[in-house]
Amino acid sequence: MEVSLGVSAVALLLSGWTFYKVHFERPRIRVFFGDSIDIVKHSDGNITSIQLACTFCNLGSRTGIIDKLVVWVEKAGARSLFNWQMFCAYDQGHRSVPVAKVHSIQASGKASAFQLIQFHSDLSVAWDVGAYTVIFEGWFNGRLCEQNPNIVEKFSVTLSQGFIADLIRTGDNSGPMLRTVMIDGRTVRAGTQNDA
Repeated sequence: MEVSLGVSAVALLLSGWTFYKVHFERPRIRVFFGDSIDIVKHSDGNITSIQLACTFCNLGSRTGIIDKLVVWVEKAGARSLFNWQMFCAYDQGHRSVPVAKVHSIQASGKASAFQLIQFHSDLSVAWDVGAYTVIFEGWFNGRLCEQNPNIVEKFSVTLSQGFIADLIRTGDNSGPMLRTVMIDGRTVRAGTQNDA
């Protein structure tokens, strides 16, 4: 009798936990990047944009709506802010084409969503040889930008002398050109706060 009562209690707890995880769990959104980022050289020669291929994974069961994304690029204490500018698609060669203006991204429960996103800095960025830290921040489900972001991911890239020479070399100015740089390493998540 006592054993069957204990088994029933455990079964009730497990079914309650499963019911919560399947139907009521809050969105828990993580972002994953490929193995590289693209630095964009515009046709006017300005190098003020970067592109990231982002896969947003919602580990929770309820849908999450991503409202805002920014990227910070740091080197030797100097920080540059890149704001969410547009969605893109790759074209032939080292080019991409605009697909849509910025809009919220829906991340359905237990699913993923992919976007190629261009981020733009209003200030000129002096790209130079060396290591850079890239900090990706996002806000979802109505969290205000004045609050801490619910998505924070960090990784680093290193720009070589050859990469910088290729980046500033005069070339085909018929449209934006992409210069790809590999991601060196990722830090442990910088502190994803999914309490939307």
